[in-house]
Amino acid sequence: MTASIPRLPLRDELFLLGHNDDTGQPHIHRQALALGMAGAVLIDLFLAGRITLDGDTRPAGDKRVRLHIDRPIGDLITDTAISSIRYTHPAPPLRAWLRGFADDLYERTRAGLLAGGILRHTTRRRLGGLVRTEVYLATDTKWAVVARARLRYLAAGREQPNNHTAALAGLVAVLGLATHLYLDDDTPPRSPPSCGRSPTNTTDGYATSPPPSTPRSVTSPPRRTASPHDKDANRHGTKCPCSCRPLGGQGPHRRTDRRRTTPPVLSPPAWRPTRRGPPAQPGRHQPGGA
Repeated sequence: MTASIPRLPLRDELFLLGHNDDTGQPHIHRQALALGMAGAVLIDLFLAGRITLDGDTRPAGDKRVRLHIDRPIGDLITDTAISSIRYTHPAPPLRAWLRGFADDLYERTRAGLLAGGILRHTTRRRLGGLVRTEVYLATDTKWAVVARARLRYLAAGREQPNNHTAALAGLVAVLGLATHLYLDDDTPPRSPPSCGRSPTNTTDGYATSPPPSTPRSVTSPPRRTASPHDKDANRHGTKCPCSCRPLGGQGPHRRTDRRRTTPPVLSPPAWRPTRRGPPAQPGRHQPGGA
C-alpha cells in the first residue's frame, strides 16, 4: 500500500503528524514543533551521509556539526541547512545550530507543503464573521495515514522499522505526540459504565458482578448493633409492642411505623338535652312522675 506513495522528508511527516487532521491546529507549541523539525532535517542529512558529529567525549548538545560530503540533495530546506553549516566557522555546536535553524522553519515547511499541493489554505470566520482565522488543512489524509501506520506497526512489533521510521518514532516520543495519535488503538479508550459496582471482575474493560464463589461476608452489608426494638422483639417473641417487623431471619430488624401518618379528625359529640335543676336523688319520688 505504501509502495506507490512517495515518502516525504522527515520534517514534513512530523509537521503533518503534529497537527489535527480536522481543525489544522497544532497538538503542541509551534516553537517546540519547529525545534523537532530542525532535528528532523539534521537526521535526514546524517542518514544521507552529508554531515558528521565530532567530539565523542562531549555531551550530545555540545557536539559540533561538520560537513562530510558537500553536495546538495535537491530539497530546498535541506540544501539551505547544508549551506548554513558550510559557511559557519568554526563548526557550530549541535544545540546552537538547532535553535538558530528552527527560527522560521515552521513557516518555511508550511509554505513548501502548500506549494507542493499537500496543504490547502482556507479561511474560517468566528463570532459572526468578526474574527478570521487562517487554517491549513491537508488535501489528502493519505500522507498522515501512511506515516501513522508505520508507527503503529512499529509499536505493535509487526515489522522491523528502517532508519527513517525509527527516527520518526523517536521524534514523536520526545515531543509528546504519541498521546495524540492513538498508536495503540483506533479509537480512544472507552470508560466503564457508572453502575455503582466495584470492578471486582472485569470483562473487556467493564465491571461485572462478583463471581459465585465470592463469600457472602464480602458482598453482604455489615451488621448493625442491636437496638431497643430488637430487645423488645426478642422479649415478646416475634413482634414487639412498637409494631416492628417480626424477626424471622429475613434481614435487619427495622420499624415499619416510621412513616408519618395524619392524625385522626375528632368529630364534635352529638347534642343531648340537659335537665335543669338539681340531680335526682335515688329512692325519692320525682315531681311529675308516675
